Amino acid sequence: FPVTITEGLPEIDTSDVSYWKSRGVSDEFCTKFGLGVLDGIPAFPIRNSNGLLVSVLLRYTEFPENQDHPDKYKLIGPGRSYCLGFQEAMQMDLPYLAVVEGVFDMMRRQEAGIPAVAIINNAFTPLQVAQLLTVNREIVLAPDNDEKGLKVLTSRNFRLYIKPFMQVSYMELPAGKDPASLSSEELIILIEQRKDI
Repeated sequence: FPVTITEGLPEIDTSDVSYWKSRGVSDEFCTKFGLGVLDGIPAFPIRNSNGLLVSVLLRYTEFPENQDHPDKYKLIGPGRSYCLGFQEAMQMDLPYLAVVEGVFDMMRRQEAGIPAVAIINNAFTPLQVAQLLTVNREIVLAPDNDEKGLKVLTSRNFRLYIKPFMQVSYMELPAGKDPASLSSEELIILIEQRKDI
């Protein structure tokens, strides 16, 4: 991976985790991921595979959770190209790695004991592909169960660079459900029922 210069990245205030806790994130996970705020805006630190802070993802709370808006998230620094939660997921000793779209989906699965990373999109960036190709685990695609989420299965980088070289499977969510509405036990059952692609 390229060496990323992080000088000048702002420091997240980890003493204010009220937004994250209001979204159901535990104190343990706030500490684990280094969550907090930056100038009062909820902030998620993004690290590369070596644990180096490369970016900060801001979540603007004036946009509702169920509303897609281009200004809902803002990135400071170059590192959105990396998988979020990669280093934390790799510390979990299981033979698979779930790939999800969003930050909360990723944290919800990790809370359930499922190693998961978020790609913050429905397509893989080249750096995310490079990260995943270093993983000696089955890759479990677990996108949102909607038209936008299912595009990850047909994205160019997935078809050309991941599927031909890795064991890949698919975890399907029940219709109308998202990870936040499912118990840890239900998420584990669903990933155990994953299907080969």
